[in-house]
Amino acid sequence: MSIVNLHQFMKKLYAVYSDPILPVFKAEKGSFTYEGTAIFQDDKLISTVSHMEDQIYQLIGHDDYLKYLPMTNLSTVLGQVRSNMNMALNKDLSTLTVNVELTGTIDEYRGTKNLNDLAEITVLKTEIESYLETKTKAFLQKNQEWNVDPLQIGTKTFTPFTKPMSEEKWFEKWSNMKINVNYHLELEPLIDVQD
Repeated sequence: MSIVNLHQFMKKLYAVYSDPILPVFKAEKGSFTYEGTAIFQDDKLISTVSHMEDQIYQLIGHDDYLKYLPMTNLSTVLGQVRSNMNMALNKDLSTLTVNVELTGTIDEYRGTKNLNDLAEITVLKTEIESYLETKTKAFLQKNQEWNVDPLQIGTKTFTPFTKPMSEEKWFEKWSNMKINVNYHLELEPLIDVQD
């Protein structure tokens, strides 16, 4: 869940190379549910991301903890997921490389692989990494299309003793940037309950 107070929203609204976000809730008779994250460009709502895109934003935007990370395409639910993310831009600002280290457990699995076989766990782990890499790259490319930077990637261009580029120039570079995403998943040991 995106947690943002008014001060944080205003800070990102007026910061250079930054676009603010807010959580989106749905209020109905007797219920108040979290729907996703709203992404703004200046003070204009551009899009609302939900479900998997919102989970991706939580992982790469905050070095966050997710209690559950469901991946229905893989019939898998990861639990107690912690992320550590590192972004790097190359010198000519033509490529963004995102490296994400995840740790977690398999809380639920309804697929056909035998999780007692180390080789099949390795295959599942590779499938999860590939799935997350594809989804993260797609999310970042949508940000490029929308011409927004809620992750403040542009701040990676700041260097000491040099004048920062204009926000217009940054967004021009950002919209044409190549994106590489790499995930490394460490699955915590499964408890063997067989005797």
